[in-house]
Amino acid sequence: MGVATLLPIALIFAVAELAILGPSFFVPDMTHGAATGTNWRNIAGQMRAMQDHMPLLMGLSFVVSPLLYGLMFSASAFAYRALSGQGAVAARNQT
Repeated sequence: MGVATLLPIALIFAVAELAILGPSFFVPDMTHGAATGTNWRNIAGQMRAMQDHMPLLMGLSFVVSPLLYGLMFSASAFAYRALSGQGAVAARNQT
């Protein structure tokens, strides 16, 4: 899948996610040692911090997902239509 088509939408999504969650969410917490339970505590703390922002993140995902799917699958769909002889180009050639 083309980087030129998907990367701009993915970057817009990442910037919007950064704006919603804030930059402090993406900075790892390095204050704890490497004990066995601290990683799970950090993950649980991040999930609790993200819980308030989940409706905005889901709404953003619902808006961006059709754009990404359309860009991913449109090239192969148009190539199939062109190669199989279906579509507007084939209909104009037959008349």
